[in-house]
Amino acid sequence: MTFVLISGEVDLSVGSTYAFSGLSTGMLIIAGWTLRRRSASDFSSARRSDFVNGLLSTYGRLPSLIATLAC
Repeated sequence: MTFVLISGEVDLSVGSTYAFSGLSTGMLIIAGWTLRRRSASDFSSARRSDFVNGLLSTYGRLPSLIATLAC
């Protein structure tokens, strides 16, 4: 987060990624998934979300705040 702020950008995706992972973990616990499967699923879904955010910021030339709100 420090590097993002030093570069003059604002990135809100950290909090929303944590919230998304927490929500999906809760849903998978209710569904009865094992700890290993939940961890792998949460990690991959958070990684995909951040990857799309990075693509929009880098190759789409969108400001990081707009890319964050779009994801």
